[in-house]
Amino acid sequence: MGGGGVSFGGGLRNDAIVKVELTAGSTGAYTLSTDAATVGIKDATLTGMIKVSGIGTESFALVADEALDDELNNINAPNAADLNINPVDTAGAGANHYVPFALKNVKYGRLYENKASGPNGESDDEDTVWIGYELQGEPGQAPPTKLILPDYVLDPPIKFGPSGFSLQLLGAIDVSGAGSGSQSVETRVYDRDGLSDDLLVIKTFTLPHPSIVWDKVLIPYETDVSLRIDEFDGVAGANGSSGEDTAEVYQNLIRPGFSSNPESDAIDFP
Repeated sequence: MGGGGVSFGGGLRNDAIVKVELTAGSTGAYTLSTDAATVGIKDATLTGMIKVSGIGTESFALVADEALDDELNNINAPNAADLNINPVDTAGAGANHYVPFALKNVKYGRLYENKASGPNGESDDEDTVWIGYELQGEPGQAPPTKLILPDYVLDPPIKFGPSGFSLQLLGAIDVSGAGSGSQSVETRVYDRDGLSDDLLVIKTFTLPHPSIVWDKVLIPYETDVSLRIDEFDGVAGANGSSGEDTAEVYQNLIRPGFSSNPESDAIDFP
């Protein structure tokens, strides 16, 4: 075991090392931020050794390593194919022999509140969460890997198009109504004036859900809006005008069922 909880195997097969990879091929610390390019449901890989008799009968739990471990994702009795076990390893092996495995695509994500999350629960810890796994019937827990969860930051609008009067709006939204296949998202564009900002656009759209999803986990979204210069030479949108020929526009996301609706940094427009 190396510094910072990183596992090393001298001359061993990599899958035989008991470890959690929060990103493919690495047991180093992983930062899961909230920008649209990074956020979303992630795939962990669990590796180690499993008793032959436990293949297809013993369950795994991805956990937040805390005083009382919080279960994030329970994987019920994966079979040899799910565990990516080489048939050569089980040939001639007895029921009590151990063989290496690699359980891939173990889903996890993060919440708005800087907590780790999975289909079966969320962490109590915030900001820094150590992620390990437990194997039914085996004592202890795999050495945990560090997950860093920075504060939520909403992406600022991005100008695009030949005229530069279109805005791309990116961000991360809490899942609501998991199992329904999609949800309605509302985001707004304002001109920053100080005491009373001017509403320019209200944009509502339908966001499809990933095939595996759960409530409250953050997933990315992308949409766009158009602005214009109105007859009074003010930057304007479908729902109002700034009254100014140069506006400081920002995005304001309306989160489902919450009172905290984040705002992005502003950009100059046009």
